[in-house]
Amino acid sequence: MLGQRTVKYTTKCEVYSFGILLWEIAEEKTPYEKYNDILKITDLVVKQKYREPFSLGSGLPKKYQEVAKEAVEHDPSYRPKLAAIFTTLQELYKNYGMPPASPRSSYHGKNLYQNHPRADSIDTLALTPQDEEECMIHVPDFSTFNYMTVDEASKQHKTKNGNLNMAYKCFDAYAKLGDLKAKYFKAYYISHNYAEIHLSQEEREKIAAELFKEVADANDENPESQLRYGNCLYKGQGVPLSIEEAVKYFVKAADNGQVIGMYNAASLYFTGGIIKQDKKLGEYYVKLAAYKQHQPAIEFCKKYNIPL
Repeated sequence: MLGQRTVKYTTKCEVYSFGILLWEIAEEKTPYEKYNDILKITDLVVKQKYREPFSLGSGLPKKYQEVAKEAVEHDPSYRPKLAAIFTTLQELYKNYGMPPASPRSSYHGKNLYQNHPRADSIDTLALTPQDEEECMIHVPDFSTFNYMTVDEASKQHKTKNGNLNMAYKCFDAYAKLGDLKAKYFKAYYISHNYAEIHLSQEEREKIAAELFKEVADANDENPESQLRYGNCLYKGQGVPLSIEEAVKYFVKAADNGQVIGMYNAASLYFTGGIIKQDKKLGEYYVKLAAYKQHQPAIEFCKKYNIPL
């Protein structure tokens, strides 16, 4: 906001945005639409802590209104976790079904759907029970892992008495929702046998390799996945062994700042044998690793008389 100190973007910011979305869905209009001045809106929201209210007599469950208001709390620490919001919405759907039409969805007391140009023929598109099951989404039950976030779950294996099984449930749930970090840690837990899942070693390696590859290929912001998928290729774990492909992923990881990726790429290029030797490229990557104070890279430079 104008004139405000810069605040780091966190998941609490996403919670705020989701809270605004809940209000928009219920009211079917844009918040603060009667104000055309961004400075006025800024003053209302930031200084006066004003939030748009729900319409009286909207028929919305009280719990829906409460969770939407909590999500836009001025103090981010009081905002609920997204997982808790989803669980509340899921419970509301089970108890109330579809929400009633908002005040803006009716005209002189009649639901606008009645005036839909295809209202009389809409039943011809009715889905079969099988179609409905295929199209219906199933939101994870976040209570099974105590509403733990992916960031919180990722610390469990580093914490004394960390709850690894609960962490894995968290990763599994968020991975199904497309979260890349969750997919990485799901693969990490499977490959390290942290998760109590009934899979053979071969199945574990295959699933982990698939997940590491998916995250590695998604963008260049996940060098650890690029490194680990490179290792899968180098060792033939979960995928056919391919040194040439492994080098490509080690280089990707190295170019994105992963020091082990630098060392691995350097080792393969400098020594040759397995792949075409390229000492110049090998020196380049081992120096990068050494400059990051990677001790094996420093020893490598000493062994092969590579000046630093």
